[in-house]
Amino acid sequence: MENTIYKIKNPRTGQIEESREKIKECFEMFYRDLYKQPEAASEQRIEKFLNGLELSKVKDFQNEILTKPITIKEVNVAISKLKLGKSPGSDGYTGEWYKCLKSSLSTLLVRTFNWVLRTGETPPSWHEAVISVIPKENKDKQECGNYRPISVLNVDYKLFTSILARRLENILPDIINLDQTGFIQQRQTMDNIRRTLHIVDHATREKNCALIVGLDAEKAFDSVRWLFLYKLMDKFAFHSAFIKVIQSLYSKPTARIKVNGDLSDSFMLERGSRQGCPLSPLLFTLFIEPLGQLLRQSTQIKGITVAGIEHKVAMFADDVLVYLEEPEKSFNGLMILLKEFGNLSGYKLNISKTQVMTLNFTASTDLQNRYSLSWESQEIKYLGVTVTKDLTKLLQVNYEPLSLRITEDLHRWSLIPFLSLTSRVNTIKMSVLPKLLYLFRTLPIEVPEGQFGEWDKQISRFIWQGKRPRIRFGTLQLKKEQGGLALPCLKYYYYASQLIPLILWCNEEYRSKWKELEIKTVNKFPLQAVIGDRTLGLCVEESGNCWINFTLKIWNKVVNLTKIQRMLNFFRWCAFDSEFLPNGRDFTFKSWVEKGLTTYLSFTKNDVFLSFQTLQNKHDLRKNDFYRYLQVRHSFISKCNISNFSQSDKAFYKILKLAYGSLTSKMISRIYNALFTTDKSKTLYIKQKWEREADITISENQWEEVFSFQWSSTNSLFWREHCWKNVVRYFKSPIQGKYVTAPMCWRSCGSQEANHYHIFWACPKLNTYWKKIHRTLNCVFATDIPLNFENLYLGYSNYLDRRSDKKLLQALLAASKKNITKKWLTPTAPSLNGWIDIIFEIFKMEKLTYTLNLKKPEFYVIWKKWITYITPMRADFL
Repeated sequence: MENTIYKIKNPRTGQIEESREKIKECFEMFYRDLYKQPEAASEQRIEKFLNGLELSKVKDFQNEILTKPITIKEVNVAISKLKLGKSPGSDGYTGEWYKCLKSSLSTLLVRTFNWVLRTGETPPSWHEAVISVIPKENKDKQECGNYRPISVLNVDYKLFTSILARRLENILPDIINLDQTGFIQQRQTMDNIRRTLHIVDHATREKNCALIVGLDAEKAFDSVRWLFLYKLMDKFAFHSAFIKVIQSLYSKPTARIKVNGDLSDSFMLERGSRQGCPLSPLLFTLFIEPLGQLLRQSTQIKGITVAGIEHKVAMFADDVLVYLEEPEKSFNGLMILLKEFGNLSGYKLNISKTQVMTLNFTASTDLQNRYSLSWESQEIKYLGVTVTKDLTKLLQVNYEPLSLRITEDLHRWSLIPFLSLTSRVNTIKMSVLPKLLYLFRTLPIEVPEGQFGEWDKQISRFIWQGKRPRIRFGTLQLKKEQGGLALPCLKYYYYASQLIPLILWCNEEYRSKWKELEIKTVNKFPLQAVIGDRTLGLCVEESGNCWINFTLKIWNKVVNLTKIQRMLNFFRWCAFDSEFLPNGRDFTFKSWVEKGLTTYLSFTKNDVFLSFQTLQNKHDLRKNDFYRYLQVRHSFISKCNISNFSQSDKAFYKILKLAYGSLTSKMISRIYNALFTTDKSKTLYIKQKWEREADITISENQWEEVFSFQWSSTNSLFWREHCWKNVVRYFKSPIQGKYVTAPMCWRSCGSQEANHYHIFWACPKLNTYWKKIHRTLNCVFATDIPLNFENLYLGYSNYLDRRSDKKLLQALLAASKKNITKKWLTPTAPSLNGWIDIIFEIFKMEKLTYTLNLKKPEFYVIWKKWITYITPMRADFL
């Protein structure tokens, strides 16, 4: 077994233990010591420390939300979000059990949860946990500390805490400083990385003596001192009832360690956030906030000032960066502050793993002797990204190792013989894309065009196993309903990711330190005004800010690619529009910005320019503003015309409209899909071949319906892929010259031009087969289905009204195509019994899948008509 532990080092004696019992004892010993509370600071010292910090307060209405009775809707949502296939807690009840009995359990759970919320008392079973240990990658497996503890808690506990977590996460953005970005809504991993790049660039250009410190805490999540957390929550002004519930959840919890399938004795946890608890990351966010505030308030350290803003600290959970000027003095001050915070909270700095990167500064001998750190380091690692002192090396140090790892992974995976085409595409989606996408999102640097070509070649070789591709690479990248396999287009994902800062410029609700910095850098006009105005963009480029300029460079590339220049007129700001001459003489237009009249779009509703009366009432315009209103309206009419929008115009118009409004999630996906509206890699060439061979006409809407039909045939990727392969002409026909009989039909029907249409439909040897299937389908659905290629092969299903009937038809037609390919290169025509046998295979797998997904009744709704028809002939379908 991969995770079986054969030997481990005793954490106290250093002796290597090999017996199962001794190994279990070593882990129990290690975790007993880890979760044991060392001598703690007094309650009075903690209160005094917290009283000296200027922390935000939870508002009364927010406390009401936290402590209001839990509703049945909240419980049902929590149950619906449970993941299947997860190990149960000590009570043995799985997520599947809760989903199956949701209607019966919901009311009982509501009563239980509200009793806990009201009394602050929790069931004894909620204090139990089982901790499994998983080895960390590239670590010594003989050290107990090199295993990742995974706690398994009871599902009812996780349901309750997930409801509290959803309530708490809505409050955190109001009480946690923008310096902290982990586990907080509307804050992203890229925030602190982009901010750090600004700081490094500024210090380099200005030749400021500076130091960036990457703090490493020892077992940060496991060292949380509970008394400190409770006092901190009181300082934040959380309701006493909510604090009491948290105290109850953390009151005398116990754990047992599971090693090699054996459970250790139960022991008490005295500190640390509970592993596997939905509340834990949010509570840690609260716990670490005083450290950030301590550094911000302290005069012992000096931060790095950029664009008039002092930057001292960036935090993402326990990943902390500290920015220091006057490094000698500030670093010593930092160590004093960390010691003070650690003595009170339990936070302990691991000095041996702490990173430093000097900027225009050489540490003194005294400082180097006092703190054994890599003072000559040219880089610092933060949140999976390597930030270099020389910013021109960002591409090399981040992308080259990843490219090498991708090459090695693809080579290793290519040795797996049983991966289907779809599985290989999904491997790229799940294993290659996320790694690249993370760098695309976090690093605003240029990736050479040739690199995308190289990645595409490697991916193509992997997908086709080194053989000649049967389907164009661009076709594979199309969405499934367009005839592709949704293979990622890495270049488009790169463009989409790099445009996220530009989208966030537009959204007033989105706040971050990097955004504040960039807005202050461009002070002549709002930064987002450049989106629709190339002339203003040129002015920004003159500011010399490389990160803003790079974002605009990508934007200009996308604008040229999609040809959306005219649509962007909607997003010019009339007060700063370089083509709107009145704003140069009349500064009243600039005062309108504060009243909410910014882009030309802001003067409209449902794309119609509003009347002066409406704008006057809504934006407090004066009567003598009417002439200005007419000037703006004239400019709007001359520039903005939505009637002749292209598909790209419509897509990006919607994206930018969302950006200025209420920002939604999945913005990268929206931009990515918008980029594909200009892509010429359509599957119309395949449609035209079918039309020519079958002498039929297929509309573009029908063509998309055909592909949608194939991808919803069954729950199995195997059958979906097979149906897709049939439509995209994946299989080689005799006329293509591959076979010995080419170009004659191998069924010896006499045809000299055996193309795809012939092999799958028109061959005389198939006439009887398709007629029998046609009669069977008419009996099953009690309707008269037209006997033609479009209905039985391509899958038109307009003659069926019920969704369940269409689902059944998809499965039956999938089997009909598979039955033909099973007789590939043989003179024997497929039979009706062969078709029924294949349906039986699909039937069994579908039944099993629906059962595992707790949807067995839905399965019988879909298959009822087939079971009724076939049971007299085949009782095994029951």
